[in-house]
Amino acid sequence: MCTPGESAQDTSHPATHAELESAGTGGETGSDVGVLGEQLARARLVTLDGDTVALAHEALVSAWSRLRAWIDEARDRLRLHRRLAQDACTWDALGRDDGALYRGAR
Repeated sequence: MCTPGESAQDTSHPATHAELESAGTGGETGSDVGVLGEQLARARLVTLDGDTVALAHEALVSAWSRLRAWIDEARDRLRLHRRLAQDACTWDALGRDDGALYRGAR
């Protein structure tokens, strides 16, 4: 739910349950993500809207020390995940064209 900045401030962005499940590192299941989302929503740290989870306020990115530590620990992995997710969306929007798949050094 956060995008690490590159020469800029980190920002929040909404995420789907599927995106959160794919980004998990501890063997989380869909139900784990849902339960955690509900707990964070009750604490008013995130908002839930259908399949979308978002930080309740942009200020949490810098003010929530635990979140700040998680972002710092996973900064490179978060950047890679964001890039791959964007590229997958682009590929899907192009009708899953084989010509749009990664090739060579990329």
